[in-house]
Amino acid sequence: MISVRGVAWAGVVLLAQSVALAGPQILFDYSYDTNGFFAQERQVLLEKAASVFTSRIGNTKWAPVDTSLSGGGYELAFFNPTTLADSWTPNVVIPLNRITIYVGATDFRKSPWTLMQGSVGDGASQLLSIRNVNGGIRTVLANPWQFRPINASITFDLGGIQGFGSNGGDVTRQWHFDSDDNLQTDDRNPSDLHYDDYTDFYSTAIHEIGHVLGINNPEMMKVVAGIDYDPDFGLAYMSHVQPDGSGGYVFTGTNAAEHYFGHIGQNIPLDTDTQCHFADGVRSDTADGWLSLTYEDNQPFRVGFSELEFGALKDIGVPEPATLSLLALGGLGMLARRRSVRG
Repeated sequence: MISVRGVAWAGVVLLAQSVALAGPQILFDYSYDTNGFFAQERQVLLEKAASVFTSRIGNTKWAPVDTSLSGGGYELAFFNPTTLADSWTPNVVIPLNRITIYVGATDFRKSPWTLMQGSVGDGASQLLSIRNVNGGIRTVLANPWQFRPINASITFDLGGIQGFGSNGGDVTRQWHFDSDDNLQTDDRNPSDLHYDDYTDFYSTAIHEIGHVLGINNPEMMKVVAGIDYDPDFGLAYMSHVQPDGSGGYVFTGTNAAEHYFGHIGQNIPLDTDTQCHFADGVRSDTADGWLSLTYEDNQPFRVGFSELEFGALKDIGVPEPATLSLLALGGLGMLARRRSVRG
């Protein structure tokens, strides 16, 4: 692939599947899934998760990332989603209105990153970083008014398909892959003795893609893996993150604030540790308007990417979204919310 091996972009398209016919495209590359996590039906779910976003931001224009056009230079991190090995490639070309997300799975208990090792089968991590951004390309990759998504990786915990009791005999959480083709319903089997031990894969994928698209604190990759990063990458989001005067942080985006239930127009509390998740108790539009990008416990099994969160995307440079699609459901499964690691 172009960001690692120099293969032509046509080769990537053969490996990945587009989830949008027009406007921004999110392509998934499964070629590093050497542990066989992404069976065909799981690929379908992942692409449905991406369509939640591409169906809403069709008028967005992601500038081409091409130093031959803009001048300057940069390095893009590539994380193998199966081995977690990282490498840096200079001046990767990312076409107009396109990103590629490399996906795979690894056993988090054996991860070289200690923050992953407590997972019991359902964690997920979104991994991206850039460094040494200089010259004209800064207007694309370090724009304080419009975030330009870049190629990234998402890795899922392989333990989530290895069966209950695979972690030394204890009950472990497992991924739930929707099978009734109706994302409006919870198709778990109520008679399953492990009914409460599943995390929804589709919801988790939406959470991680939301980070790739810009609700992201680049400092997290340094915290998690000691990976270098450009401090101005993600400035479109981080410029809206401010101290609240009491030791915490708030998101100041006005479009998101229009949907802050009970506090319309006010700054929105953030998770203090990561600054790229909304705080427990924040709701969108209604008392039961759960958010995807939180660590909150006791959420419903499947949670929508809320209007508040779409508002946050608009605050970092995405045009006014269309009416919320009925398929715009998602959230991070409960245990993964507590244990996943993100860049």
